[in-house]
Amino acid sequence: MAKKSFKTVPQAKQPTPEQVATFTKGGAGTDKKLDEPTKRVSIDVPESLHTRFKVVCAKTKNKMAPEIIAFIEKRTQELEKETT
Repeated sequence: MAKKSFKTVPQAKQPTPEQVATFTKGGAGTDKKLDEPTKRVSIDVPESLHTRFKVVCAKTKNKMAPEIIAFIEKRTQELEKETT
């Protein structure tokens, strides 16, 4: 009868206090601000534009939602200036 060999499983790294704090605040890379409720917006965009935007966000290691929010904030300020 052959002998069984057992492989040791490496221990998982313990998270740093900063990682724990980030997780408890909503997770690493969270897109949500904790100080204000959010609303969902759903829009239709051409597939080619969606793909281009998704690719450029991935290349720059940015998430799509914060980029869209930044655009909406900037454009809203521009429109508010026009109405005053």
